Amino acid sequence: MGYINIFVSSYCKLSLDSSGLILSGEKEARFAIEDINCVMIDNLQCSVSISLLSRLAKEGVAVFVCDQKHIPTAILMPYGQYFAHLRVFRLQTQVKKPLVKQMWQSIVSRKIANQAECLRLEGKSVGADKLFALSQTVLSDDTSNLEATAARIYFKELFGKDFDRRSDNGINACLNYGYAIVRGLIARTLAARGFSAFLGIHHASELNAFNLADDFIEPYRAIVDRTVSKFSLSTLDSDAKKLLFNLNNTDVSIDNANQVLPRSIEICIDSYMTSLEQGVNKLKLPIMQEIKSHEYL
Repeated sequence: MGYINIFVSSYCKLSLDSSGLILSGEKEARFAIEDINCVMIDNLQCSVSISLLSRLAKEGVAVFVCDQKHIPTAILMPYGQYFAHLRVFRLQTQVKKPLVKQMWQSIVSRKIANQAECLRLEGKSVGADKLFALSQTVLSDDTSNLEATAARIYFKELFGKDFDRRSDNGINACLNYGYAIVRGLIARTLAARGFSAFLGIHHASELNAFNLADDFIEPYRAIVDRTVSKFSLSTLDSDAKKLLFNLNNTDVSIDNANQVLPRSIEICIDSYMTSLEQGVNKLKLPIMQEIKSHEYL
């Protein structure tokens, strides 16, 4: 996995030569493909060579494309490189219901615990205590829908009593931008591991090609929320987009160690594979901590 994340906001040409990716605009920059984790193209005037896209896909680099509103709308992912797609598909389709319900219980419990920690970091101890308590009482398959109960408490504690996740405002735009980045990284990892992303653990929409990504993003959402609240992001301007894109470089606690966020996703998805192979819930999920950039040694 690479460690360089490239954000393209002004017009340039992206192409490939023997030395790697070339950005040609007002200035020229070059990057070795093997060092790149992802590329965000946030300018509709940019041009990209097919040879570069092919090489980036082959190396598993996530390439995000934004629309005229500067929201990520597509992602280039590796296809057909995993060696055992049929085996993984059988694991996904033959998994026992009790295990599915246990995994969703773990995901929801960790999501709520991470929301509680986000509130604690904000100094909102009363709301945090409520959510920590809820996180300990999630039932198998979350049959009592504590995920929704927690959300009603959480967002109003975090962003104010008048906040509504369904409203068209700057805070929601920033949240959705951050979620789209993390969702894309999860989808990329699922594809690289040979998973059929439309087969979810809990999400099951026939219109959604990424149900499984929408399952695994849940415990990661609080990391985006904390970024938006910590830096008081209320308008999706260029500074906000760069801060949210830097989630790629954020430390995440998982499996008793700090990992950069894309690596934590790999650990999480690999634990899902282990769970399917062993028939036991072995999920390793991210634990919320204060936002800080990963230090590469």
